[in-house]
Amino acid sequence: MTAHKRHNRRKAYSAHAVVWAVALVGITFQAHAASLPEPSTVFYGKILGTGSEQPFLITEGELEWTIRRADGTDLSLRATLYPFNKGTYSYRLDVPHEALALGLMPDCTSVPLAAE
Repeated sequence: MTAHKRHNRRKAYSAHAVVWAVALVGITFQAHAASLPEPSTVFYGKILGTGSEQPFLITEGELEWTIRRADGTDLSLRATLYPFNKGTYSYRLDVPHEALALGLMPDCTSVPLAAE
């Protein structure tokens, strides 16, 4: 085999490798472009017990919030109760968001944000 043929064969292999690399990057980008994450909305709150003469802060247990999204599906969020900020609050709850964009589908584990 001449040096010229070997050079052409290497160029052909390199071209095939580039085509496959571009295709794989495109597929990976499409899989990751399914959503545009946004910063979460953070809720701080108190849960007060009323089983005695004076209300008291409950700082042990679990909190479950259910949010109904605009598409009618429910999103359940959980937070562990603890004495947050030196006992001022019972919980911190993060509500994840994603931006809606043309052609992208929001994840079912977040609340989509529409442009207004």
